[in-house]
Amino acid sequence: MRTDFIFDSLKNRHNQLVELTAQCPEDKRSLVPEGFKNNIHWHIGHVLTVTDFHVFGLSEFELNKKLPATYQDFFAYGTKPGAMLKALK
Repeated sequence: MRTDFIFDSLKNRHNQLVELTAQCPEDKRSLVPEGFKNNIHWHIGHVLTVTDFHVFGLSEFELNKKLPATYQDFFAYGTKPGAMLKALK
């Protein structure tokens, strides 16, 4: 019962994230606003990576992790979009 509630909540929040992202024009998602360190794409990756780690990595459901291990390098606390861009070149 508890597990179903958690995964239903996770699914609902994931859907909300997708809906919110769709409201931001695609050409604006890679911009880093003045006074900020990260862009929308980085924040989406960060939310997904941190959620994947906390929900699956720290639980009995570790085998259900979906994201590649490299996402920790790109989207963990303290990272910035520049690290991901350098790795992709």
